[in-house]
Amino acid sequence: MPIPARQEIRVLGVHFSNMAHNTTAVSRLIAAANQVARMIKRVTSKNHGMKETETTKLVQAFVVSRYTYVAPFLNLKPREEDRLDRALRKCVKLSLGLPVSTSNERLMALGVHNTTKELIDAQRIAQQVRLTRTKTGRTILNRLDITPPTMVRDRFDIPREIRERIHIDPLPRHMHPEHDQVRRTLRAQYLSKTWDSHPATIYVDGAGPTNGVTTAAACSSSGNPIAMASIKTTDPTRAEEVAIALAISAHPRAIILTDSQEACRNFLRGRICRQALRIITNQPPEGAQIIWLPGYQGQTGGNVAAHALARDSLFRAFTPAGCPPGKGASRSPSPPSLRTAYREILLEQRLGRRRFPAPHPSLTRLEEVLLRQLHTNTLPIPATLHKYYPDIYPTPQCPHCDQTGDLLHTMWHCTQNPNMKNITPNNRSTTQWEATLLNPHPACQKWLADRAERATRRPLAAPD
Repeated sequence: MPIPARQEIRVLGVHFSNMAHNTTAVSRLIAAANQVARMIKRVTSKNHGMKETETTKLVQAFVVSRYTYVAPFLNLKPREEDRLDRALRKCVKLSLGLPVSTSNERLMALGVHNTTKELIDAQRIAQQVRLTRTKTGRTILNRLDITPPTMVRDRFDIPREIRERIHIDPLPRHMHPEHDQVRRTLRAQYLSKTWDSHPATIYVDGAGPTNGVTTAAACSSSGNPIAMASIKTTDPTRAEEVAIALAISAHPRAIILTDSQEACRNFLRGRICRQALRIITNQPPEGAQIIWLPGYQGQTGGNVAAHALARDSLFRAFTPAGCPPGKGASRSPSPPSLRTAYREILLEQRLGRRRFPAPHPSLTRLEEVLLRQLHTNTLPIPATLHKYYPDIYPTPQCPHCDQTGDLLHTMWHCTQNPNMKNITPNNRSTTQWEATLLNPHPACQKWLADRAERATRRPLAAPD
């Protein structure tokens, strides 16, 4: 019996067309996003209701999850991708209590959401990494001519009997090198205090690439060198894997502290580079433990010694033959990003463009909305109200003086507003205003929200 032909089919909830267009799939995604936008309007408002962290979770659960389930498997055109972005931005703006007309550039500066393209790319990378964990998955990637990320490419399975003797501690979250400095420092101090006195503790690190070569080093907690090796590769993750393997070969029950999350993940997946596999196969462990340690947090002892030993072994002062005087060894380009986990890829992109701090959890819904309106320049000030409602607000001037009522004047420079006489700052410079706007302290954020509420408070009408 012949299989009937259809113009559209639905496979696991995804609609595909025989004309290779995505009209139905994209329309359904946009309709779902619009439904979530209407739901957010019902459960929250400017003054009360669900707070920002809760409404953004709604967007993540009902909109972003649908995007990542369908969009990565469609051949989207730029126009279709832009339609999805507009629907997603609408939901994000409503979840923050902002008007739909908010500038997209200012919305991106908040760092609270990812674009459709970022979601698609992160999902594809995560799926490729997942497929590399099994032989069947690697065969599928080879047949499709898909090259997996550098950090998981050309890896080999660790024998089961060896893998069972290596324990990898869970990797902590919220350890961004720029935005989570305090958490990283506290974790580094805790690990150093806990393990430095243990005789089996070994710090490892890698360096490079330089001239196509990377180096790996292992040192004791007191800073004494234990092992060192060089690897002909431009992948720094391989150097970290070899450094861990050197520590395992040096002590069968080693407690290894490394600053490479990808090396920890590769050992956890059971797939490492050929050089590291050869080392641990020749000298298998009895019960090794691998712990991730935040690097470059002012530690002393083994961590600094391993880092210095690996860097010094690259012969940075060496001048290759044929190079002009003063030109040292060339540094090979490193991979642009060492993130392969879906969540970490998206988080790094959001934090990379975030300019304004998130509202503190102690703030009320009204204070959160006022703060976000200050961040995005959408506070209902005279200049903005005149632009949208010229009949009701015929002039953009401040109601308390004859100056233009823009955001800086209304919030910072106006001295005639009777609602803000008791909270007038001593320093009225523009630099001080920008510094106050970027201050993440809850007291400062509450002060800004209170000032915004007072600045936009309308004067009472005269009695009849």
